[in-house]
Amino acid sequence: MAVGSQLAAVVASQTGKIQGELEARVLSEAFNLTGKFTNQCPDIPGLQDIVDTKNNLLKVVNNFNKLTNKFSSLANSLNGAIQAAKILIQLLKIDPTPIAIGTPPLKDFGGLISSKTTGQQNSSADRLRKVDKLLEALEDDVRAIKSLVSDVDPSLNQVRETLQSIDSNVLNCVNDILQTNNTTIESLLSADTSTLNANETSILNLIKNIQPSEPNTPGNVFTEEDFTYRNAQGIDYTLEIITVTEVERIIPGQEDAFNVQLEQVEVTYIAPKRYAQAKDRNGVVILRGPSSFSSDTKILLDELKFRLDNQLA
Repeated sequence: MAVGSQLAAVVASQTGKIQGELEARVLSEAFNLTGKFTNQCPDIPGLQDIVDTKNNLLKVVNNFNKLTNKFSSLANSLNGAIQAAKILIQLLKIDPTPIAIGTPPLKDFGGLISSKTTGQQNSSADRLRKVDKLLEALEDDVRAIKSLVSDVDPSLNQVRETLQSIDSNVLNCVNDILQTNNTTIESLLSADTSTLNANETSILNLIKNIQPSEPNTPGNVFTEEDFTYRNAQGIDYTLEIITVTEVERIIPGQEDAFNVQLEQVEVTYIAPKRYAQAKDRNGVVILRGPSSFSSDTKILLDELKFRLDNQLA
């Protein structure tokens, strides 16, 4: 059926472009960034350039992921039409309308009263054939779209994991730089900014920019719809952004003990860590995303939606 084949062809064209862009540009640039950490740490301006490029690549990946999610939703939406076509086929097959109506013939009356022509019977058969072909086309489209999306997902995952490893490399380099000054990321984040020197201020800005904070513009105002999500399997979730206010640490004085005990300690950071989490209809937390310093809300939500579509598939 022409409509069905065109639908699959459009999706194939779009996923092909995504695959090509991921492999030809995004993944290549991501590998180039990771190569800059080979046997050395870049200086602060170099790390800032790496983070800026990584953030841009991550936004590209998130946009690609939104597109593949739409294709998955399209495939799922066809299931309703498939079920309707199956029901219609069953109704056509069990059509109780008699071909001929009459009474037993007697001397003066009776016999055939009305009947369907051959043309009418052929029309019914033609309708059954068309619905059957429609069903076949819809089922082919669903299989084709799901296959096309599943072919792109490994590339998306690979790029995303590579970009996440860059964050770890950057923070490791920042830790190394701070250790030379006998300080840590935590102490830097909780410090009074007016007491920081130029180098420490640059490092603080770098940490904040690992996932950039969104500017306070109308385009970045989030509504209730942004915090509800139906994944590719049709399951609804409520999304939340959580700010980390406590960390777990070993109780002071027990660092060398055999059975150490842990305690929760409140933290107050100028650049706080945040993460996104998803709850089901019962309010149970189903999935929690990675935490980041002063993270972009949109990126955190997109990352969680990606995990809901893939990890819980």
